[in-house]
Amino acid sequence: MVAEKKVELKTLPVKQTAIRLRSAGREVKMIVPVCPEGQLRDDQGNPTSVDCKKEMNGARGWQDLCESRGHNPYFRHIVKYRIEDNWVTHEDGSEEAVGKKRIKTKDEWVPNVRGFAWSPNVSSGQSIQKAITRRGARRLEEMGYREVCMLTNCMQPAEFFSVRYGAYCKESHARVAAASVSGVLFPLVNLEGIDAAFAIGEVESNQLKSVKNFKGIDLVPGRWVDGKVVP
Repeated sequence: MVAEKKVELKTLPVKQTAIRLRSAGREVKMIVPVCPEGQLRDDQGNPTSVDCKKEMNGARGWQDLCESRGHNPYFRHIVKYRIEDNWVTHEDGSEEAVGKKRIKTKDEWVPNVRGFAWSPNVSSGQSIQKAITRRGARRLEEMGYREVCMLTNCMQPAEFFSVRYGAYCKESHARVAAASVSGVLFPLVNLEGIDAAFAIGEVESNQLKSVKNFKGIDLVPGRWVDGKVVP
């Protein structure tokens, strides 16, 4: 029996945005459907094609219709140009700039990534499942990409895994997210240091607890197998 070849997952082609560690929580990044045809507009801003979601009044499964039409709803097409002088060479060898020309610098399909809060205080802890069943969101591995850090706004590939709290790019991010989920507050010691203790939310200084809580959270390290962390 020939062993099935493991598919190599790609790194998510998304830029890293600013991370506010003071207010960061835990979220799962997934790829959501958006009908690309519905985003097309003419010079007056009017739609030039039918939006599959609107056509079905947002009913569950509209993304399947969209895909059957070849619309590629889980990705958006990004095309960029730069403007340059259009140089013309004359018979005598001299050159002259005649008008402008557009040079295509980027032409790619990028996944529509969105983070969904993973907290017992949001949708009774069911926000991830609801995003999948109601909105048609898909997990990154399902779409061929590596899992990324579950700290709010962090898009770095996951390298540290916690059985209790999920996947993260580093242990310090796992601790900040775990503190947010657990309701643990830390003194704001140093926002410059990567392993510093961080205050979760805007609170008064007399409400902050000891920095010992930062190391006291039991993450229970694990490993990533088939879309989840196992011991």
